[in-house]
Amino acid sequence: CLSALDVTGSAFSASAAANHIFVNIVAATSVIPQLDIEDVVRSIAERYSDKLQALRVSEMEIKVTVKLSEDSAPVPLWLVVSNPTSLVLKVDTYVQVKEAGMPTVLRGVGGRKGELEGTEVMAPYPISRPLDAVRTRAMKSTGTLYVYDWLEVFEAAVENAWDAYEASRPLVHVRRPRRLLQSVELVVRSKSDAERWDAEDMSDLELQEVSRPPAQNDVGMVAWLVTLFTPEAPGGRQMVLIANDITHAVGSFGTREDAVFFLASQLARDRRLPRLYLAANSGARIGMAESIQKKFRVAWAKEGDPTSGFRYLYLTPSDYEAARQKGAVKAELTLEDGDVRFRITDIIGEEEDLGVENLMGSGRIAGETSRAYDDVFTLTLVVGRSVGIGAYLVRLGHRTIQSKAQAPIILTGFQALNKLMGRGIYTSNDQLGGPMVMHPNGVSHMLAANHRDAVQKAIGWLGFVPTVRGGPLPSLDITGADSIDRGIGFHPEPNTPYDPRHLVAGCVSDIDGSWQSGLFDKDSFVESLDGWAMTVVTGRARLGGLPVGVIMTEGRMVEALHPADPADATSMEKKTAQAGGVWFPDSAYKTSQSIRDFQGEDLPLFIIANWRGFSGGQRDMFDEVLKYGSYIVDALVGYKQPIFVYIPPFAELRGGAWVVVDSTINAGCMEMYADSDARGGVLEPNGAAAIKFRRKHQVAAMHRCDDKMQALDAELAAAQDGDANTGAVAEIQARIAAREEQLLGIYEQIAVAFADLHDTPGRMASKKVIRAEVPWQTARPYFYWRLRRRLKEFDLCRRLAAARAGARALTPALQKTVDMKALAPLIQEMYEKTGNAAASWADDRGFLLWAREKSVEIEALISETRAKSAAREMMQKLESCGEEVLETLAAELASLSSEKKRALKSVFLKAL
Repeated sequence: CLSALDVTGSAFSASAAANHIFVNIVAATSVIPQLDIEDVVRSIAERYSDKLQALRVSEMEIKVTVKLSEDSAPVPLWLVVSNPTSLVLKVDTYVQVKEAGMPTVLRGVGGRKGELEGTEVMAPYPISRPLDAVRTRAMKSTGTLYVYDWLEVFEAAVENAWDAYEASRPLVHVRRPRRLLQSVELVVRSKSDAERWDAEDMSDLELQEVSRPPAQNDVGMVAWLVTLFTPEAPGGRQMVLIANDITHAVGSFGTREDAVFFLASQLARDRRLPRLYLAANSGARIGMAESIQKKFRVAWAKEGDPTSGFRYLYLTPSDYEAARQKGAVKAELTLEDGDVRFRITDIIGEEEDLGVENLMGSGRIAGETSRAYDDVFTLTLVVGRSVGIGAYLVRLGHRTIQSKAQAPIILTGFQALNKLMGRGIYTSNDQLGGPMVMHPNGVSHMLAANHRDAVQKAIGWLGFVPTVRGGPLPSLDITGADSIDRGIGFHPEPNTPYDPRHLVAGCVSDIDGSWQSGLFDKDSFVESLDGWAMTVVTGRARLGGLPVGVIMTEGRMVEALHPADPADATSMEKKTAQAGGVWFPDSAYKTSQSIRDFQGEDLPLFIIANWRGFSGGQRDMFDEVLKYGSYIVDALVGYKQPIFVYIPPFAELRGGAWVVVDSTINAGCMEMYADSDARGGVLEPNGAAAIKFRRKHQVAAMHRCDDKMQALDAELAAAQDGDANTGAVAEIQARIAAREEQLLGIYEQIAVAFADLHDTPGRMASKKVIRAEVPWQTARPYFYWRLRRRLKEFDLCRRLAAARAGARALTPALQKTVDMKALAPLIQEMYEKTGNAAASWADDRGFLLWAREKSVEIEALISETRAKSAAREMMQKLESCGEEVLETLAAELASLSSEKKRALKSVFLKAL
């Protein structure tokens, strides 16, 4: 069939589309299971997918008449293969069914209903599918998908996630859910039941969950409440998905689009759900009052001579009256040579969304997105051009995945800029906001090869995030993929540059090709912001299946690229070398931004520290390295999850770099650790020795430690005390000076070694600036159990904080006030109350065992705290209220049941 199409392909015009292939296979005696047929058809379609697309084949229909089992009659199966998005291959299987009194129709197999469900077998083929036209418009507009096709891509991405999970964990028996994605559309309705709503009164609008076919929207913004059944959440996890419809008013933001976005985002915040936004738009809508445009007249400076210019625009009395009744215009009455005119002063317009109202709506959703970033997990997929307010929404949501093709993030299109500057400077929007701009500057966290890859990355990112904000971390079983108690295969060598990613992700040995494991689970590390500020590496990983955020130092030299601006003829591309192990303005900002992102994802944080300090040269000070360095402290102060700062082998943490990650910044959450070969101090040993162990100190050490020097000192003393002449004394002093010069080199090394001994983990631990010295080889099991213990401890602290506030769960407002440092002693007191020795408090595994075995007693103690808190609050209110309040309270108590009254009476009589 494909060959025939290929031969006749030249006969088709360039615009030909919707070609259809039909194959009829009759094998009535063959026994072939239905699923085997589907797999074969799918593999054929995947193998020839490029050719099918090139020949514009929209559907391939295969009718197979086979026996599905030995004892069954031959059954005609219809398999319809389509790929409307060019990203997700669909295979729908139907069986012919002859229903009583009805013609023969197609019914989906296994409960699945495709587009041909209920269609008569002999029905004529449609010329095109229902959504082909809008799909083509979306693709031509900005290379994106039709908005209702995205759910299909998300479902395929979840299926791929399951495939990868099962392939990497053959020993884990997790049953893949039958349905991988469920969704309901979030449709805006008026509470007053108005047939068509507008955004003037937002309080009159509400979201309704509706199941309806695609393309029923009358607004260019579509939202869904989506449930994904992923390997991390096989029971289902919800998210709010918001997307521009690029086929509606070119994806521009009008007031109704803003209302849908605002209410959907607000729903995500109210339910504490992740909020994903698919950005493909044209910015705020621009309009003109067409009703006035068709009616206005011009008052020329000289009547009959347009070249003389004009004085004003006006309407005739009849046109003005018609416009005035609709509130479309404001005008002043003017008499011109006896002619009555209404000079236009303000055009209001009877049409919707003409100007500033769209900007007000844009401001509303900008503020909502900023709040959403603080309250829930926000992620933006830039899958088409994103202009103006669309670009700001991308940045305000922070976490961004940008498609590489036709997905620039811009404030103004290149044509408008060229017009403004009066010459053709820019040739495409990619020069202004494409991947080569937005990835190196940190706006885009990740780049995607295509739209499917963008969704796949989004599903992977969601896998690190709790199902609801403040919920438990999504853990994965690592059986068969990795082990908790293993050592770490990769070990840095002193004075040898290496890729810091090997510390956390492992690598393949250059010597024998064997796998050298890292600190975290194999294949779990996912880097983000890798194009920006490359002296710092950030990403997410898993430790024993638990998700964590990771920040680490790049110790090698890197180059920062500053592109030339085509608008400035004097500008040139510039590459700046940046030393490893140093915070520069961009990498300090990247560090603080990543900490804020991890906090919004409720992730524990590992900082693998190897910084010598901040770059303090004039240029970097001018570029605000001091400001961005302080942002790191600001971000750590507000962190509410466990933070582990670890100095790995042959790494160092010094000066200001130590200051901004010191554990006392957030003592309740932060802990510091170091490997046996790590170092930390104010200055590097060379610098410290140059200041505090100078030549005079080195010479003193020579005279104290060197036998020959001591002999020369004794000889000199004897000569000076005796009758030796001046020449003999000078000769001895010359020998001493020569010996000092001879020993100076080695004593300079001794001075550095002496200074280095002040920076060891042993001294750090003695001074309690680190919690413990943790050898790199055993760091993985140590931090796994420590992480689990800290997570459990934090959970108990939060439950206790809620109880002390008289609540059963922490509200977002209470969450911000939780002080882990103040609550930890109360948890320890609870630990000791239930029969444990104070000395065992530091035992992480013992603590976890206690929390599991004593869960009933722990809950009882928390309930007791809640009851005491509620009673205390009630007494404070009773003491502060007047007699009239007490009388009202008595009246309210009268409505209680008899049983409650007896219980209250008994309690009050005992107390009073």
